[in-house]
Amino acid sequence: MGCRHVWHTHPSLLILHLKVIITLGVADSLGHNISDTKPINLFFISIISAFTGYCFCILCILLLDIYTMILVNIARGKISMEERDKMRNLMKKTAVMMAATTMMFALEAPVDHIVSTDWLAQNMNDKNLVIIDTREAKAYKKGHVKGAVSYPRETYFQGKLGTVVELPSTPGQMQEMLQNAGVTDDSAIVFYSGGENSVDFADAASGLWNSWIYGLQNVALLNGGYAKWIYEKRATNSRLPTTTESDIELETYDKSAVASINDIFEAIYDEDKQIADARVGKFYRGEDRREDLARHGRIPTAKLTPMIRYVKSSGKYFEFLDKNKTKEILYNNGYGVELDKPLNLYCNSGHKTRGLWFVAKFLGGMKDVKVYDGGIIEYSRSNMPMEAGEPMD
Repeated sequence: MGCRHVWHTHPSLLILHLKVIITLGVADSLGHNISDTKPINLFFISIISAFTGYCFCILCILLLDIYTMILVNIARGKISMEERDKMRNLMKKTAVMMAATTMMFALEAPVDHIVSTDWLAQNMNDKNLVIIDTREAKAYKKGHVKGAVSYPRETYFQGKLGTVVELPSTPGQMQEMLQNAGVTDDSAIVFYSGGENSVDFADAASGLWNSWIYGLQNVALLNGGYAKWIYEKRATNSRLPTTTESDIELETYDKSAVASINDIFEAIYDEDKQIADARVGKFYRGEDRREDLARHGRIPTAKLTPMIRYVKSSGKYFEFLDKNKTKEILYNNGYGVELDKPLNLYCNSGHKTRGLWFVAKFLGGMKDVKVYDGGIIEYSRSNMPMEAGEPMD
């Protein structure tokens, strides 16, 4: 612990390399938790890391000196036009190499955008990691993952259009939230939910989806949620973390993850496009009495694909099914969705839709998946066709 304290308080870039690349990266590659590493081994890992970081810093200084020398000689006319062009090309290549090297030290979410409790425990002290708790505020106050900030489910449904509410939060609303959470362009964000039932992972998926459509895609969900975290007796507290407000600006909008009501209408009559209903059977058949729906039932051609099918209970917490099982359930022996065709998803308000989007895209491996964020709340107010009862085919 003494060694780690020294590295955390050291001001140089060297320490970033120690914490991110070696102390955690080496432990992760060896397949064990850093907390299980013996102090003497951690000491030697730290020494090796320090040397690596030192060499990197020296390289940066040398390249800067060379760059300065070249600029001075160009200004004095001591370098010919041909030599100058060669030097410029060399500097461009050097800049690319430096950028690539710097990216090696960034914390990246796994390719399937799911992190385990082990991964989070190993990386939770990384300065580029932001952990967001999507449970209700009162649950967060009782206890949360150490260092996590609180942005509950409703934070991601602040948008509205006329009588249609619970639309995605606007860029301005999301930007303010992310700035207050300390998110920067270099951040990796882990969202977690309660993990107590088959539905609540959609809370975390809502946060991830909202971030995704606004260009922040170095994001992940914690598998098992807070329930698994506390079951394994991981680090928690009830204190509010200290965060530094960032100046991040949201300048991207990924339309490929969003479906409009026109997209849905088009998909009804296009055999190459699919629609799936993330709700349970009673809503699909129109047997509910939900008051914010103008009509009850489903969108024509929609497949019943409840979001709750894709998690399993350990008795203490809920986790995602594996990828093979997920694909099997999505396909449902030919009665479900085809994994190689575009898929448009909906529920009532968009909450479960975001959960199913996450499942279909990252566990099902589907390339073209969209969220119809207006859901049946919007659709039922239109003059578009709806169906109820059991499907005929």
